[in-house]
Amino acid sequence: DEMTEGMEKLSEYQRKGSANIWLIDPRRKIMYTYRDHMLSEVLDEAIRTEDSRVWLSRSEVFAE
Repeated sequence: DEMTEGMEKLSEYQRKGSANIWLIDPRRKIMYTYRDHMLSEVLDEAIRTEDSRVWLSRSEVFAE
């Protein structure tokens, strides 16, 4: 149920016109992007907007 609710919320953000949707899992230290109704894990060192104008490194995101 929680996964379904989460995916519905991501889809809602996309319907409302959010250009860049990121999902961060701090416990597992995993970053995702949501585009075109697909959730994709970010394997690069940084998570970026589609135009790469804004980005955060993995070390910044998960700094303790």
